[in-house]
Amino acid sequence: MSQKLDEKRFCGNCSYHHTYEYPDLIFCFRRFEEGKDAIFSILDHCEYWELQSEGCFCLRDAMEAKRGKTTKIL
Repeated sequence: MSQKLDEKRFCGNCSYHHTYEYPDLIFCFRRFEEGKDAIFSILDHCEYWELQSEGCFCLRDAMEAKRGKTTKIL
């Protein structure tokens, strides 16, 4: 993942995210624990955002889809 994306707050680079509807939506475990709406756009973020220490392809794939490139899931 590029340094530029790592510096921005997206659900896709948060340590609490889990894939929900790849690559567009995530399930936020932290918000679920709080009893709040846990489904977010991968390009959004919430008050619990924490940078994930390991990269994730879902953010990259969502950005490519937004630019019009398609992502095929095998």
